[in-house]
Amino acid sequence: MSDSDKFEKLTDIPIEDGPQQTQAGEETEQDSVSSQNHKNTGKKTGDKNKQQLDELPPELSEIKSPEKDNDKKPSENIDPEMVEELIMKYARARKDLQKEKNSKLRLAADLENHKKRHQKNLKLTYERARDELLFEFLPVFDHLEMAMAHTNDESSLESLKEGVDMIIAQFKKTLQNLNIDQIDALGKQFNPKFHEAMSQEESDEHEAGTVIRQWNKGYKFGDKLIRPARVVVAKGGQQNQNNQEKQG
Repeated sequence: MSDSDKFEKLTDIPIEDGPQQTQAGEETEQDSVSSQNHKNTGKKTGDKNKQQLDELPPELSEIKSPEKDNDKKPSENIDPEMVEELIMKYARARKDLQKEKNSKLRLAADLENHKKRHQKNLKLTYERARDELLFEFLPVFDHLEMAMAHTNDESSLESLKEGVDMIIAQFKKTLQNLNIDQIDALGKQFNPKFHEAMSQEESDEHEAGTVIRQWNKGYKFGDKLIRPARVVVAKGGQQNQNNQEKQG
């Protein structure tokens, strides 16, 4: 066989490069789809992180923006787990704050109720003390009305005087029932703790500082002074002064 015949046979052999090119093309398309899916996944992750960042309160807003000298996006700088942890901490803090607020509101309400109960108890105590006091003095008032009724009769002055004496005795008994003592200062030495000097008068019959007249009696409840006795005090006459000079 001549060389020309061999060359013709070689040229008749079909070339099988077509399928290889098709397979390479398919692999290129798959790489393109995978790259596109990776980009879409990264975009979705970034959008989710951005949405979580946007939901953060103003107190945590400093993590939304990266540093000025960093050109990366926020979604690339922030760890999603850190964002979720911060959100959970913020939710717990809000819950604790609301719990503390409710506790303080309950405490304020309890305090207000306590004040109202205290005021109510004070009012009841005052009303009970007033009723007991009036109950003690009502008999005195009854005797006064009886004495005034007898003044219209043709009774003697002596009987009227007896009625007034009964009223005074009843009044003193009422004061004793209330543990209120009279302060009778007449003839006693002036005591500024229980006496109130209204004036002074010279007297040769009394020593200086002696109560010679009493305008009003005093009253006390135990050791507590209700009203001092209003008195006139002797400052000593000329004779008392002469006696003192002789003794000196």
